[in-house]
Amino acid sequence: MTHDEAVGWAQTVRTARYSLREQLGAAEFDLCELLEVGQRNSLVGQVKLLWALESFPGARKVDTRRQLAKMGISDSVRINELQQTSIESLVSNFAPPSQTAATR
Repeated sequence: MTHDEAVGWAQTVRTARYSLREQLGAAEFDLCELLEVGQRNSLVGQVKLLWALESFPGARKVDTRRQLAKMGISDSVRINELQQTSIESLVSNFAPPSQTAATR
């Protein structure tokens, strides 16, 4: 990969992450959709879970970190690295009740 290709790739990744953060902040994605897309899309999957959770409207950074620690999920885990048990725990703790019922 040449320098120009690397710079272009990095710009593409930054743009995609910025777009994702905007969509999460505008509540265009819910948690279940984010986790599902993260398993299929490599750009979304490589995003750190904490960063994504803190992008949701009304998310509080300290509370989010405490909740992840209580569930035994690392601050640095990426979305595509999550195990099914972690996904279920996230949905039950972070998703609104309507989403939680829909995923069971």
